[in-house]
Amino acid sequence: MAYLFTAAMDLYRGRNRKAGLAGLWAGLIIALSIACGGETEPTAAPSATDSPPRIDTTTVAPTPTAPLLPTNTPTTGAVSASNIPFPPRTPLPTPTPWPTATPCPEGICPTATPRPTATPTPTPTPTPGVAFGIMELAREETGEAGSFMFEMDIVLNIQAGGRTFDISMTYTGGFQSSAFLSSHSDANLTITTPSETSQYRVFTDAWTDTYLVFDPAVREWREMEEKLLFSAFVDPIEVFGSSSNALENLARTRHLDITDIQSLDDSDVQVVLGKLTAEDVSGAISDLDVTYIIGAQDMRLRRMDVKGDVSLRGIAPLVSGIEATQGAMDLSVRFHGYGEYTYTSGPHLMTPLFSHGAVLLDDGRVLVTSGWSGVANNNVIVPVLTFVDQIYDFSTATWSSLGPPTEDEFAEWFEDGPGVLSSAVELTDGRVMAVGIGGEDEIVSAAAVFDPAQNSWMPLPSPSTPRALPNVILLLDGRVLVAGGEFTPESESSLGASGSPEPVKAVEIFDPATGEWSQATSTNESDQDQSIVLLGDGRVLIVRSGSVEVYNPSTDTWTLTTMPADLLVSSPVPITLNDGRVLITGRLSYDSPTGRINGAVIYDPHTDTWTPTGPMTHARMSHTLTLLPDGRVIAVGGEDSLDSFQPVIYSTTEIYDPDANSWSPGPNLSEPRSSHSATLLPDGRIFLVGGIGQMLNDAGQLGERYPTNSSEFIHPQ
Repeated sequence: MAYLFTAAMDLYRGRNRKAGLAGLWAGLIIALSIACGGETEPTAAPSATDSPPRIDTTTVAPTPTAPLLPTNTPTTGAVSASNIPFPPRTPLPTPTPWPTATPCPEGICPTATPRPTATPTPTPTPTPGVAFGIMELAREETGEAGSFMFEMDIVLNIQAGGRTFDISMTYTGGFQSSAFLSSHSDANLTITTPSETSQYRVFTDAWTDTYLVFDPAVREWREMEEKLLFSAFVDPIEVFGSSSNALENLARTRHLDITDIQSLDDSDVQVVLGKLTAEDVSGAISDLDVTYIIGAQDMRLRRMDVKGDVSLRGIAPLVSGIEATQGAMDLSVRFHGYGEYTYTSGPHLMTPLFSHGAVLLDDGRVLVTSGWSGVANNNVIVPVLTFVDQIYDFSTATWSSLGPPTEDEFAEWFEDGPGVLSSAVELTDGRVMAVGIGGEDEIVSAAAVFDPAQNSWMPLPSPSTPRALPNVILLLDGRVLVAGGEFTPESESSLGASGSPEPVKAVEIFDPATGEWSQATSTNESDQDQSIVLLGDGRVLIVRSGSVEVYNPSTDTWTLTTMPADLLVSSPVPITLNDGRVLITGRLSYDSPTGRINGAVIYDPHTDTWTPTGPMTHARMSHTLTLLPDGRVIAVGGEDSLDSFQPVIYSTTEIYDPDANSWSPGPNLSEPRSSHSATLLPDGRIFLVGGIGQMLNDAGQLGERYPTNSSEFIHPQ
């Protein structure tokens, strides 16, 4: 845990940012690609004597000089094979016979002196030159920034049905690279034809290779059948290549050329001329003239102009009445806002996310806090802490990222407390409080509050006990109780240490009215795998594998009790029923006669008694329990280790009926999920976010597990 936290800090501060982003660009492959090579021969670059182009809305690339016509004098008169005179034939000379060979005297012939071996002239290898160096610096600066805004103007000249007309488009938005896991752009697209103007919201995701368009009529996103060619021009991997080697190959094969330093917006810029080969989804190839305009001081790409013939298949579904398949494109895109955290939004979570928090805000949005992202490899997920909180807006069906603190805020927060806020709860005034850990040289405690009206976090006084993944619950009097969690011992408190964390018994209570923390009585036991719920009478219940503990806030006391041996539940997930009892579901249950039981238990805190429920379809862990408006409970997803090598993640749900004390099947999910979040909405639907999914191979067998960035709704009946 401590080691992973340090790795996350290094990624944020940029220690591994360049390598991480290069790894991202090397791994992301978009079906709509701008290839660095092509089958067609590139057009020769302009000579040094050509006049440098002016920077305006016209292309900078010069028009190549037309080749000279042949100078042969045409034959006059009719010519045929029968009237072409042949010259008289000249007899061949008589060949001279070869002289008779003379034998060597005494049979000894002198040894011939061999001729010296000619040293082959080495073939000169072309060098990328100055233009490549400038492009390489621009590539590094873009990767270092990680985000930017763009404004693109496009004119398509169409010839169809015996007439010629223009279609103008604007494509404006932001590009965001999320750590080393994904990159996407979110933009508004306006298309104007001679007869109509249409507006769209477009989202592109390089991780999933998707192009989505938002339909405001039904407030849903739909995937485009064809890719938008011009959207690739804002993806750095397409503009500069995935690495320095890829950019060098582009420079060698496309003959990048550079002009003298010019002026743009009162600052000096370098202008690089080149070619790109565009390939659409149908395989059609287009050679495009491209001009890169790069700041001479900061080496950042300021503008890119593109001209050439392109396929119209990508935009045809968005415009009515277009029968042509090709058009002449004149495009200009401007870049700005480098390094600023663009307020991006889209239909998916910005990063794959699991073991996070989720809170339904009073304004109807859902706030998702911190948690973990990660990379899957051979069925093992390497977790990475996340610092980005995200909000889902149902009116637009989009996720918006709040973004991490600025560099100054980040340094201040880690000095004073807040860092990774993994556990959250809504306060009585509608704000959200989160608790976690921070620190640079050592682990420190962390706390902050989110104000939905300001859409931002504010630091809170830090609790005295640092702990990761704590249990947080809102008491009936409005105070917040924090218990459990895990912490690396002080002797190994450096975030670079790899010691095993220990469970925390200390308990603290925060009073929002005074902004102060107070110590409460510690728990009798603690476990890294425990859950917390609020009872109907205001007491607090902590459930562990094999025991429960009840806290009474009025007396500041904990009462410990133990589960019966035949009803043990490991990895327990509890929920309080409407009648005050607690339903506890878990991963495994055993008894001696029958062995494994796919069941759950009911705990009555008033009588301290335990009762088994009817059998469940699956034994589950890392699942969610949600209390439905009618008093039933739905268990969603989760996983079970049927064997140590192949855990099973479920896409099923099942519903518990307290009156019948039995389980019945619920709606299926669109994909398997565990370690996700489940939020009950006012209309009775349940909003499922993120989690860990599982692929199926071609034979339909369970395959690799992976963190997911998707969300979905289910509606139990």
